[in-house]
Amino acid sequence: MSSEKSRRVAKNTGFMFVRMMIIVLVGLFTSREVLRILGVSDFGVYNLVGTIVVMFSFLQNALNNATTRFITYGIGTGDTGGLGKTFAMSVNTEAILAFTILICSEAVGPWFISNKLNIPEGRIHAANIVFQLSLLHFLIGVMRTPFNSAIIAHERFNFFAYTSIIEAVGKLAVVYLLVISDADKLILYAALLAAVSLTILLWMAVYCYKHFPETRYKFYWDGRMLRKFTNYSGWSMIVNVADIAVTQSISIFFNIFSGVVANAALGVSNQVNSYLNQFLGNFSQSYNPQIVKSYAAGDRDYFMNLLHSASKISYFLLFGVAFPFMLNADYILGLWLAEVPPMTSSFLALIICHSLLDSFSQPLWASVHATGNLKVHQLLMGGIKVLNIPVSYLLLRQGFPVITVLMVYVSLNLACTVVRIWWLTHLIRLDGKRYCKEVIWNIVKVTLMSVPLPLVLSFLGIGGLASLCLTAAAFFPVYCYVIYKSALNGKEKQIVTEYAGKAKARVESFF
Repeated sequence: MSSEKSRRVAKNTGFMFVRMMIIVLVGLFTSREVLRILGVSDFGVYNLVGTIVVMFSFLQNALNNATTRFITYGIGTGDTGGLGKTFAMSVNTEAILAFTILICSEAVGPWFISNKLNIPEGRIHAANIVFQLSLLHFLIGVMRTPFNSAIIAHERFNFFAYTSIIEAVGKLAVVYLLVISDADKLILYAALLAAVSLTILLWMAVYCYKHFPETRYKFYWDGRMLRKFTNYSGWSMIVNVADIAVTQSISIFFNIFSGVVANAALGVSNQVNSYLNQFLGNFSQSYNPQIVKSYAAGDRDYFMNLLHSASKISYFLLFGVAFPFMLNADYILGLWLAEVPPMTSSFLALIICHSLLDSFSQPLWASVHATGNLKVHQLLMGGIKVLNIPVSYLLLRQGFPVITVLMVYVSLNLACTVVRIWWLTHLIRLDGKRYCKEVIWNIVKVTLMSVPLPLVLSFLGIGGLASLCLTAAAFFPVYCYVIYKSALNGKEKQIVTEYAGKAKARVESFF
């Protein structure tokens, strides 16, 4: 049974990998074309106005976590009768959140845009329209959450891949319509994005209605369940708020102590890192439901084995993509951007190190959410993370370079990782010694064995495409071999071998 579940996780990973590739490729193309079509000024206005709405995203993220957890937990326990009530209350809760965001945004947004923001002359009216359309886009995303959570809980990841294709076609259509239209392109862009979002909401709603009986909404109200949702969301929100505060403070410190050039380098680094993390985010969605379901069902052996496997593979996936990129960052960024800000590659390397620590910690986060006991974990993580702000400020005041801020950022994330493992030995009775042996040691071993040769080759001064090809050729065969031979257990090797055999058969049949 556990072997079948593991194969399902592997299959889900394949679907999510396809989804990620579509999102990244289309995202890279459309972001560049939209910037070219709108121009720097209007593109800046869109992003500036949009941040007013996005400020509420931490509320949405917290409620997303709650909705997904409770629906998935209900499936794991076999409580099919209660799933309809859980879904109905999730829709009610999201509706309350959407209404609250609507009222707060309308109360502040138009006044703030007209009186406080530095909008180019003659574009205030357009900015206000874009604000309304951006708000509509965001609220549609909020109401999409219960359907998205139901699809994830039922592990229909092939549907996510199909949805990504539809969304990609929609975004390409947006670019085409911007090119051929004579309308105000800024307003049209915001309107078209809202239309694409509404289309995806209806697509998901119809799919859920046809395949999951519990998603056929009937009004239901349960005050106790609402308190569970809000309590869970409240504790989940602590780390989200801490992350937002830290990332915004880093940006402000870079501006105050170094200037806008450093901000540009930081912005590019964060954008590249977000694309690399698409690999990680899609993989985590493939195993999260199994972690919650196995915990809810009391299948402790599978729960623990999945934690170990997912932790290792999460790191291996991200490092396999990130390390060749780091070695050739200047060349790759130069292909994408006309001008690469100074220090971008150095900033990017540290930000990726932060993400690598997060990569093998993500299954541990999922296990905390599976228990529903978030309070202590969130307080510990949030408390450590906010130390970034005073520590970074004090070091910068003492004359340290701005890159020190990112070093602090990585160091405190390492502290979070250590504390998280310690706390989980109490919360879920995680075997710390076994985790360090099967996960941490394998990660260290694979990294140390696969890094030296490509690292030496990168210092030969070859540069350009030749360096990229040479370092990649030196890295990937060794990396894959070391992972397979020394980091995977018997079941993991069996799954890899099976899928490699199927892939080989399909390639041979194609030719």
